[in-house]
Amino acid sequence: KDAADDLTAKQNLEDKAAAKAKAVKEEEDAAAAALEAAKPKEPKAEKTYEPLEVLYDEFPIYGKAVGTSDEEWTEIVELVTTFADMDAGARGPRAGRKLEGMGYKALPAILNEVRTFDLGSSNGHNAGDMFQRTIMNLLNGKNAGWESERDPNTGDPVPRAHMVNRMAIRLYLKTWSMVAEDPTLWIGTAKLTEAKYKEQLIAYAAALDADGITEGEYIEFATEALAGGSNNSSDEEDEDDLTDF
Repeated sequence: KDAADDLTAKQNLEDKAAAKAKAVKEEEDAAAAALEAAKPKEPKAEKTYEPLEVLYDEFPIYGKAVGTSDEEWTEIVELVTTFADMDAGARGPRAGRKLEGMGYKALPAILNEVRTFDLGSSNGHNAGDMFQRTIMNLLNGKNAGWESERDPNTGDPVPRAHMVNRMAIRLYLKTWSMVAEDPTLWIGTAKLTEAKYKEQLIAYAAALDADGITEGEYIEFATEALAGGSNNSSDEEDEDDLTDF
């Protein structure tokens, strides 16, 4: 019995010693954590943007689109120049509305102009904003994103907005370059298969047919349109991002 009591007492002493050591360790860890938390935090590096690293160089200056006459092209270029003139007064918005009425034929000249804007300046951003809204309308609601945050001190777009907007213009250029290579792609890019755009579809399909263009992913829609039909009766609003293209 005495031996058993001694063993129990020894075990109790060992348990108490282990518990004390654990408590000391926990106190030390808590003190170390408190000390670490008290240290001054290094400020996070501010994210930087390099708008001018978004280049347009790989895209050509575009010529007239399928079905555009020389006379129409001359008028379109003149209208684009007027629309871009921030001192044109009421003539500017009128030119923009007329360009929208010309449909896809106006887009290459619009893109040739918008790529020249200094989107980092207040005036360049204002012009770019007008042009990108016109591009979006010509694309029947599709957009590539646009930001308008300004520096409260200078009135110029903040670097992030400048960069995002250059990326948007770059995406529009890339999209039209694909269409320029295969004009039938415009039918799907601008969602001309929707019933509400049937007249545009028929007019564009007729232009393709007149130029002898019969190849491409969407040529079946053009063929259907020339017969007076439509492959898609949906009438939902189109506000998709161009990243799908």
